[in-house]
Amino acid sequence: MGPWGALIFAIFATAFFMAGLAPTVGQASPILLLGLVLAAPIVIRAIQRVVRPDPPGGIQTGRVIMWSTMAEAVGILLIVNIFHAAHMDDVILPGIAAVVSLHFIPIGLAANLRRFQALTAAMMACAVAGFAIRGATGTMVTGLGAALTLWIGGIFALQRPTYG
Repeated sequence: MGPWGALIFAIFATAFFMAGLAPTVGQASPILLLGLVLAAPIVIRAIQRVVRPDPPGGIQTGRVIMWSTMAEAVGILLIVNIFHAAHMDDVILPGIAAVVSLHFIPIGLAANLRRFQALTAAMMACAVAGFAIRGATGTMVTGLGAALTLWIGGIFALQRPTYG
């Protein structure tokens, strides 16, 4: 995915990190800022490497990314609303991680990136762990696991050549 993928991974990783820790350490805890500190080098390097707006693979890959990302957004909204209405707030973050995981499948196929298979499996493992553990601990496991997965994914995305 290159620098755009790295940038998106870093942003989502930070969100998972903060959402995973907040129930345990509190929403005003300074430790949550560590997520921003960990993401900063990836974000800065990604911004430096952005050369062109279209992804490797051309317009077709760009369309798959667009549709997959729109489906991801709808899926996240559904997960949040359904689990909240069912009074299952402790599995909202694992549900979001599952949706994020699934949206990588068509992107990986369209862009012919095998790393996305590993990314999908790792994110889904974080989601399943959160569903199994439940409560604040499940949220923390999912959040930290998903954050680590996406930060590593962002680092790998920066390894891809930049075109332009």
